[in-house]
Amino acid sequence: MTVQQPIEMVRGTTKAINVTVRDKDGGLYALPSGAKLILGVKSNLNNSDCCIKKVLTEGTGVYKFRFAPEDTENLGCGKLCYDVGLQIGADYFPVIPCSPFVLKHNVTGREA
Repeated sequence: MTVQQPIEMVRGTTKAINVTVRDKDGGLYALPSGAKLILGVKSNLNNSDCCIKKVLTEGTGVYKFRFAPEDTENLGCGKLCYDVGLQIGADYFPVIPCSPFVLKHNVTGREA
């Protein structure tokens, strides 16, 4: 059973999120050739497009999604939502169901 996994980060900063994927027997899952692990963030569920989308195409077990400052620096702060799914060909499997993605205010920001 998968459960919600909230993410909090400060707008315009760098952050890495680790996602562990296991196979049906509990072992670490290796992405087969052509498969994708996709993390999508939306400002709300009714939006058709993601404001952030990260795609990984290789790895085994623990997958690291990296957020760069430019991924979030122009987004509004507050509660967004995200999920992670595994796509193999036309098939799509949820890994992390829709969960809160909280973007907090930054005071100083980065300099050019």
